[in-house]
Amino acid sequence: MNRKGFTLIEVLVATAIASVALIGTFFLLQSSFRQSQWVLAATEFEEVFLNTRNCILMQNIPTLSGATNSVRYTANGCTIDTYSTDLSFTGTIIWQLDQGIPTVQKGYYSYFTVNSGSSSGAYMIEHYLISEAQKGYRKYEVYR
Repeated sequence: MNRKGFTLIEVLVATAIASVALIGTFFLLQSSFRQSQWVLAATEFEEVFLNTRNCILMQNIPTLSGATNSVRYTANGCTIDTYSTDLSFTGTIIWQLDQGIPTVQKGYYSYFTVNSGSSSGAYMIEHYLISEAQKGYRKYEVYR
């Protein structure tokens, strides 16, 4: 007798194998997506760090000595404000754009101190950057 088609057990086994393969593929894609999001966030964080560092270095460093200051961005560029311990200062704001329309706002708070450096005319800058997901710290010496 010639049978045509598949038995129920064959269909169930094939469905189970296909389901495992499909679920495994989705987990791999999800992991890859999560990792790429982390890389993008870390890249953006470093970019904000460099921008705030450049803003600090454009200032008159000796006049900033002895106080804790914060970097604030406005439409006209960056400015330096006095740091407030209750985090009431406004920090760097980045908007994510969706088809040219701002959708998600991200806040980065940058504050720093300036102290005497290792030699005459040198200033040590201790720079902190904080976002919702990350914290960063850099220390660098500037010669003026």
